[in-house]
Amino acid sequence: MHFSNEDDPLASSTFRRSQRKMASQIEKLERESVAKKSWTLLGEASSKQRSQNSLLENFVEYESNAKVTQEVTDSIEQIVRKRIMDCVWDDPSPPSFVNHVPRPKQDLPEVSTEKSTASLSKLYENDYLEKKESQRPLSTSKITPEIASLWDQVSQALDTLSGFQFASAMDSVHSISSQAQLPSFSTNEIEKGAAIHAASLAVSGASSHTPEEIKRPLRTPLKSELERDSSKTEHQRAKRLRKIKGSKRPHASSSLLNTLSKQKVPIFS
Repeated sequence: MHFSNEDDPLASSTFRRSQRKMASQIEKLERESVAKKSWTLLGEASSKQRSQNSLLENFVEYESNAKVTQEVTDSIEQIVRKRIMDCVWDDPSPPSFVNHVPRPKQDLPEVSTEKSTASLSKLYENDYLEKKESQRPLSTSKITPEIASLWDQVSQALDTLSGFQFASAMDSVHSISSQAQLPSFSTNEIEKGAAIHAASLAVSGASSHTPEEIKRPLRTPLKSELERDSSKTEHQRAKRLRKIKGSKRPHASSSLLNTLSKQKVPIFS
């Protein structure tokens, strides 16, 4: 059995498949446009043109205008005459307040409309200082130092009575100062580090020399391949070729040379 390329979806290209799909869609739309229209698309349709209960199954939008009759006009005129006779007007009447008590006037803070001359950082600084001033403790009275000294004496007497040995006078709690916890070095560590540094200087004298004395600078500055002229390029190329030819030349081993020299065979380099 023979299959054509059009029937095989894998053999056809993407463009041909898209063309066939588009052609099928166009054919479907053409059939729908030529076919008989539904009653919902024919405009005004009577009950004979549509099936039974089809109006309930579809949502139909339509416009309807109420017919003005003489009875409606007479009823409106009667309503207007009755309101005129009863003095019932449509104008809104203001509400009446009974025993209205006026509210006390509040003292609102005055807001300045002038632009502030202080910057935003200055305003934040002022707010911080105000909060800090409000949180500052009250100033101590003059008798506070006297009370502290009396308490120190009482504490020292109690410590002396409670112990079998004499307790020396301790520093007052108020006179103790805090010290920063910083790393410290012992004398042995400092002496050991100095000895190691001196030994390294004695062994190596590189620290006493300048960079030019340690390594001699080049006579000519280095240049890239783009900066070199034609003569330099030819010289470098010839040098590389000589190096390649020298590496390809076969070299006789030392044992073979010794054997030939013992047999007095002439060797040509």
